[in-house]
Amino acid sequence: MVHQLKAYRFQSNNISYWMEDETRVIDDYNHHFSYYLRDDTPFRSMLIDLLMHPELNHESYKIEQIIHKITINDFYYFANLFERVKSHDIINDTRRKQYIEKEFGQLIRELCLEEIRKKEYDEYPSRQKSLFCIPNYQGVDYWFKVLINGKKNYQLVELLLDGKFFIGDARFLQGYIKDIENYYRYVAQYWKYPLEAPSIESEIIFQGVAQCIRIIKIGEIGEQDTWSIMTMME
Repeated sequence: MVHQLKAYRFQSNNISYWMEDETRVIDDYNHHFSYYLRDDTPFRSMLIDLLMHPELNHESYKIEQIIHKITINDFYYFANLFERVKSHDIINDTRRKQYIEKEFGQLIRELCLEEIRKKEYDEYPSRQKSLFCIPNYQGVDYWFKVLINGKKNYQLVELLLDGKFFIGDARFLQGYIKDIENYYRYVAQYWKYPLEAPSIESEIIFQGVAQCIRIIKIGEIGEQDTWSIMTMME
């Protein structure tokens, strides 16, 4: 779809906060996906560590070749690499296991989704180069718990979006499962069934020009903090 609509967005303190009336052009790799491409992240260090093990790096790839596979959405490569990693002693403690599963799971999901979009639904914006927003205020409580949990600071803004957007059902974006063929068919439903009437768990992915029309809240998360959507929208 292409037209104007209003939406909400949470911004955590690792991305620059919005100013009132500020506009941003959204058309490049977003913060979430560029994390996998940058050379200063724990994810890059993890990949370099994996490449040092011949039994994990059958093809003797260098780090630049691995990153290239991210840019071309080679999710099959990362799915197969993940299967090898899961049975390797490099996962030697619970925290590291959780980190590897989380990072591989999210990356495989995004590469799979983009490959499907390019082949079958290229009229929709890419999740890798989009701004993620909340369609309506009913979903703000839900996404607060999903996105802001564990972060110290956050901002909630109302935006006016002018460009191309897609309203998707986040329930199709579950964690990575072993059967990659079935996984492909499962996540394809995200693109196949766009939402006309947004639900609490739905999300907007948007490319175009976004304008901040209202700063609703800038807050800090404390152990006892609770809040209601109704008080925030007043």
